[in-house]
Amino acid sequence: MSRVRFLGPVASAMLGAALVWAMPASAQTPDAAAAANDGTALLDMLYSPRLYSEPKLSPNGRYLAYFRLGQEDGDPDILVVRDLDADDDGRSALPLGPVDAHDLRWAHDDRLLVTVSRAARNDDRYRMATTFSVGRDLNMPLIPLPGHYGSRGFLTVADIVDILPDDPDHVLMPNYRDRDYDLFRVNIMTGERELVERGTPSTVGWRSVDGVPVVRTDLFYDRVRYRTRSDVEDDWEYTAEIRRGELINREVDFEWAGSTGEPGEIYVRARPEGHQFMGIHRYDLESGDFLETIVEREDYDIAGSMTDATTGEYLGYAYVADRWTFDFVDERFQTHYNALLGFFGDQIIINPRSVAGDRMILRVDGPDEVGSVYLYDVEAQSVDPVFSLWPETRTIPLQPVEPWTYTARDGLEIPGYITWPATGDGPDTPLIVMPHGGPELRDQIRFDRDVQFLVQLGYAVFQPNFRGSWGYGRDFVTAGHRQFGGTMQTDIDDGVDQLIAAGRVDPDRICVVGFSYGGYAAAMAVLTSPDRYRCAVSGGGVYDLPAMIEHSDGVGDSVGEYWREFIGDPDDPADLERLQATSPEFLVDQLTRPILVYHGHDDAIVPLRQARGFARELRRADAPYVLIVDDQVGHNWGRDEHTYRRIMGNIRDFLADAMDGSLDTFEPDESEAPDED
Repeated sequence: MSRVRFLGPVASAMLGAALVWAMPASAQTPDAAAAANDGTALLDMLYSPRLYSEPKLSPNGRYLAYFRLGQEDGDPDILVVRDLDADDDGRSALPLGPVDAHDLRWAHDDRLLVTVSRAARNDDRYRMATTFSVGRDLNMPLIPLPGHYGSRGFLTVADIVDILPDDPDHVLMPNYRDRDYDLFRVNIMTGERELVERGTPSTVGWRSVDGVPVVRTDLFYDRVRYRTRSDVEDDWEYTAEIRRGELINREVDFEWAGSTGEPGEIYVRARPEGHQFMGIHRYDLESGDFLETIVEREDYDIAGSMTDATTGEYLGYAYVADRWTFDFVDERFQTHYNALLGFFGDQIIINPRSVAGDRMILRVDGPDEVGSVYLYDVEAQSVDPVFSLWPETRTIPLQPVEPWTYTARDGLEIPGYITWPATGDGPDTPLIVMPHGGPELRDQIRFDRDVQFLVQLGYAVFQPNFRGSWGYGRDFVTAGHRQFGGTMQTDIDDGVDQLIAAGRVDPDRICVVGFSYGGYAAAMAVLTSPDRYRCAVSGGGVYDLPAMIEHSDGVGDSVGEYWREFIGDPDDPADLERLQATSPEFLVDQLTRPILVYHGHDDAIVPLRQARGFARELRRADAPYVLIVDDQVGHNWGRDEHTYRRIMGNIRDFLADAMDGSLDTFEPDESEAPDED
């Protein structure tokens, strides 16, 4: 068996045989008495200490390495290696000192590569990262390898381009040389390096086949460019360009998917011209041609590929139906994976993270399971718990997610998801509608902290994947083009109406909470459908569409082109009229329902002037609103514990007051954001 790396949001690997025993993936028994509370217990759980990192198996499957994380200030993170075949505990440990552990990877059975970081200049916002080489027995000296923190983030072990299995003393890994991001052959026994390939200041990534660099990724402000070659003697050729500005939250249309074993050819995950769905294709590096479609589904876009972590060989793909699911080239592996799916149930995402020999490490996640790790042993035919990453998560009654597909008014089927409180559904159940951002993103069965927080308060949460959402093919995305405030909005309304008609929610207690595009949709909901929605929380939203499109021109030409394609062109008089008619800032005079407008002061995606301009118009119209601008926060609800707790508390208190359609007692807890106009 081989080690496997999944190229995408989750990792995957091969599977073993039938299942004999395992701890339940979710030990919680929801208690109806806990359905309506203030959400504090969930927030405490979310920010409880993580005890372990995710473990990795050695190539022969005998050794298991992981980090035991320090719990108190001054406690070191500890690197642990276990001999799974030892009669005793077989455990070695190495305290790592005043650093934070980030990542680890086996170079071979006797050597580990470990990445740690420390604060730079005594400022924890800036960190220096270092990758060390250390022997499996943890008694050898730690050998520092080239690597440091740069503008593109931490150097992690995953950034190692090639383990070079035929050369156990070396790896290929990138590093900065002056301003260029070059590729080096690094001796993991001495730390010495030699230049293999020159990059540029714009280079952000490399791929290689059999030790030969064949793909170089360059990042510009508004786009990603791929350059390829078939051999070390060839010049780099421009292959593909992807619009990738800060305003674009969508899937790329071309990415590495593995080695074919043929010189000059690789597998890529792409959507070639004329294809409906993202698929896996064989690609000629010299000609730039797609040679063959390896797999392309007829229902969902392929979301990522699986490759052997050592050889780069293509092993299969992943897609998102209602949850992340994997499909393997080897039918035997697929049989075992299907058995695991049945064993853990339809609410669990099974992420095979590390496989070697006859063993596999599984991470399982889901709406009511925040993260546990299991060891799958093929020979023993068993699944055994290793540890829970956050043990306190098993004390909170998290709720499962119900897939729910409905039909829009024009006949288009819209996939969606509902999470019910412990009290269930019914005509007295208050509803929160939560449209996702992007808008080329999507919701799915997974753990969602915002959803679970609202469910703890006693609300049901409805998440529609309206047209324009990603994952269902090109036509479903393009059906949302130029439909901001149009059918993208009525898709949401139609789902709500059908829930009301089915008697599953209280028609007099429905509010909308959304962020980014979801914030725009929340504002439009109370502006255009006050009889349907009682209030809205709009986070990081866009309120003046023409101004936002003009702002995107300053980000980059391709970003402006993208938004003109998706939303409309304000230089076209007909489009301008439609854009103004679907911009919340132009509709404030018809607002009768309360709205909480939230924006991060440092939002680099949607400028703060969008929220301030909307608030000025709301104030002029004497509309019921509250504006919160959070200091040192970007395009999010707050990444640190203090900020997230504050904004979730504000949302909780706002909904408790405004769910009846009026704003009476809500007083926001605000940060000290600069009072700018």
